[in-house]
Amino acid sequence: MNEPSKCGEGFPADVFAVDDLKQGAVLLHVLGAIYAVIGLTLVYTEYYVPALVVLKEKLSVRSDDVAGALILALGRAIPGFLTAVVGAFVTSSLEAKPSSLIGPAVWNILIVIAVCSFETAGGRVLELNGWAFHRDSIFHSTCLALILVFSMDGRIVIYEAVILLLMYFAYVLLVSTRKIEDLLRSACKRPASQTENTPANAEEKANDIGDAWDMDQEGSVQTVSKDYILSEPVSLAYPKGRDCWKVFTYLATLPILVPLYFTLPDVKKGSWRKLFPVTIVVSVVWICLLAYLAVWWLSVATCVFGVPPALSGILVGLVFSIPDIAVFVMIAKSGRPDLAVSSSFGLNVVNITIAMAIPWLISMAVNGDSSLYAMSSGVVCSAVLMWLVLITVFFCALAFRWRLRKGFGFAAIITYVLFIAVSLTFSYGYVQCPM
Repeated sequence: MNEPSKCGEGFPADVFAVDDLKQGAVLLHVLGAIYAVIGLTLVYTEYYVPALVVLKEKLSVRSDDVAGALILALGRAIPGFLTAVVGAFVTSSLEAKPSSLIGPAVWNILIVIAVCSFETAGGRVLELNGWAFHRDSIFHSTCLALILVFSMDGRIVIYEAVILLLMYFAYVLLVSTRKIEDLLRSACKRPASQTENTPANAEEKANDIGDAWDMDQEGSVQTVSKDYILSEPVSLAYPKGRDCWKVFTYLATLPILVPLYFTLPDVKKGSWRKLFPVTIVVSVVWICLLAYLAVWWLSVATCVFGVPPALSGILVGLVFSIPDIAVFVMIAKSGRPDLAVSSSFGLNVVNITIAMAIPWLISMAVNGDSSLYAMSSGVVCSAVLMWLVLITVFFCALAFRWRLRKGFGFAAIITYVLFIAVSLTFSYGYVQCPM
């Protein structure tokens, strides 16, 4: 008699026994996970992100970095945030795990830089907003330092969670208030009397941090005429011509595309643009459902194939990065790198502040506790790695003068590989974190 599968603990019981899974039934889980990830990619690129961009237009948000840091970042965080909130109600012993934030945070920053850098390889050079990069990275580092200090004693108390919650509102105020931005810009500029306006000095100014915040480098960015975010509505029509790849992708994605097509209003159609709130809400439902199925089936597959837990976590993270990569490619093609980069920093801020603080407060209220356990092991080393990554990215940005060239992308990839290598040495005990 076949034993029931113990893989995928925490999820519904698998219909296949252990022997069935090992004899090939696990391939159904792999196929299901692939379709779930394809569905997530379609929801993000064709419905969710376009609807958030329409929301940005309706709110008359003044710049892409503000829209990315607030609207797109919060939109990307909502599915995971809702899952955490539900978990806070149903879990009797919720634990704070600050170190679990570091891996996704590093990926969020480095992958967006790499994607936007390689997308500019066709002769188009995109440029980052230096002010937005400084603003977001410094605030992200501050929040990281706070959660590090709060978790050092192994407990998170109510006032610490409230402080993290208030930090997000401070971030919103910083990003959205033009007067604060103008004040900080003026404080970081060099006095005009210290340098003459000569070509040589203008070249030197590119390396000055204060001037890099708002310096326009003429000719560095080419105008992109096509908006890939809101350009082409979704269609179920059979592809024209004899392009085998288009036919294959059409037939492969049709099973998941059909239910999305009939349940999500496509805001890229002019007459349906006003339905963007419906698209946002229904997209979140689809994202939560597809993400749950993908994690479930991937957990079973990696268990059956004997993948170690540390590598399994990295693998699942890489798989779930596919929708993000697709979104970043779409945004980069539209010539809007600040929308992507600021959304990644903003997402990290959301994950550290409200996405952790609110579930913690709910858990403490539901269970009648004044604090909850925080896993402080490895937090210091994780935070140091995160800061080293931010410092590396900052100096790379200075070296490339805020222009997203291929070299910047390679530097981001190398930095991520080194981060993974060092993290694995901690995970497998080859190197012990002193704190």
